[in-house]
Amino acid sequence: MITKGSRNQNLNVKNPVILEIAGHTDFQGESYKFDNQKLSLQRAESAKNRYLSQVIDEYKDVVKAIGYGSKMCNRDDFQPKHDLPKGYVAKCRKIELSIH
Repeated sequence: MITKGSRNQNLNVKNPVILEIAGHTDFQGESYKFDNQKLSLQRAESAKNRYLSQVIDEYKDVVKAIGYGSKMCNRDDFQPKHDLPKGYVAKCRKIELSIH
């Protein structure tokens, strides 16, 4: 659990904790390369602003967009579109939080 005291201790160390927030999307959409990259960045920024604002302000943070490029969500594995397993597209839409 992160307390006010532990947050202050983290600020005083040479290598503070880094929180990395990555937004993921599926590959659907008319121009999926650009739109999904932008959407995944918005998703990560939203998570940062909404859920982590109390902690992020005092830690070094990295927000990045994965878009549809995740290895677990590869469009080319399933052609044509009807070959997609049930729930496959939904699992591609997520936020990933890493603590370094």
